[in-house]
Amino acid sequence: MQTVGLSMICAGLAFLLLSFLLSESTLTWGIVLGTSILLNITGTALIMRFLKAPNITADMQQSRGRNL
Repeated sequence: MQTVGLSMICAGLAFLLLSFLLSESTLTWGIVLGTSILLNITGTALIMRFLKAPNITADMQQSRGRNL
């Protein structure tokens, strides 16, 4: 999940850089910027979900320590 989020952010940055190469504000420019924004927000949300997920292995180790 983490690598998917990072990949989406990298793709969003690529679209942002592509928007700098377009000469003037056109429909294509808007589509490229919109795609960049959506990919960056989605990638960030996936990374935040990964960071908020509880650490399952640490919980298992703590529960084993209590049983000993």
